[in-house]
Amino acid sequence: MDRKIVQKPTIFISYSHKDEDEKEQLLAHLSVLQHAGLTQVWSDDQIEAGHDWQEEIQEIISQARVAILLVSANFLTSEFILGQEVPTLLHRRQIEGLVVVPVIAKACAWRKVDWLAQLQVRPRDGRPVWREGGRYADEHLADIAEQVADFLEFSSPLSELLPQYPFTLPKRNPSLKNFRQWLQGHDHEQDSLRR
Repeated sequence: MDRKIVQKPTIFISYSHKDEDEKEQLLAHLSVLQHAGLTQVWSDDQIEAGHDWQEEIQEIISQARVAILLVSANFLTSEFILGQEVPTLLHRRQIEGLVVVPVIAKACAWRKVDWLAQLQVRPRDGRPVWREGGRYADEHLADIAEQVADFLEFSSPLSELLPQYPFTLPKRNPSLKNFRQWLQGHDHEQDSLRR
């Protein structure tokens, strides 16, 4: 695959394909930022036929300024997300200051997931965006889009940022493999499966 050159700060969306409707609603709000010329928003439905989807996801993650995690039970049980995307995103967060924004989409036991419970989530109260049939979803998503826009407007380059919410990891500068092992809680890599 030819290396893509991203012209504007990229927002990477990590989500389960089982949460497609919620992802589309999030993208609609983030598209306001894209249409205003502030950023590019990327999700894996932009991968063209015939491309190596794993390679393309990793390439975009490497260029992203912000990663939004659309957290649900589907997200937290996806072997691909937990085995590939999350370790890479947390590694960039620790080493380069990538801003990782977990958005609690649906009710799930996210507080019991160590790495996630240590991050500041949105909405701030940790209640799901799509509670009560999604009655407050637009309000929460608009707020998240505005916060991301503020970050992109006023932030320094990633190399100058410190991680916003530091948490204890196995080493000061752990490798991606160590991140995966730490997240999985054992010493061997699991086979990666597409969501």
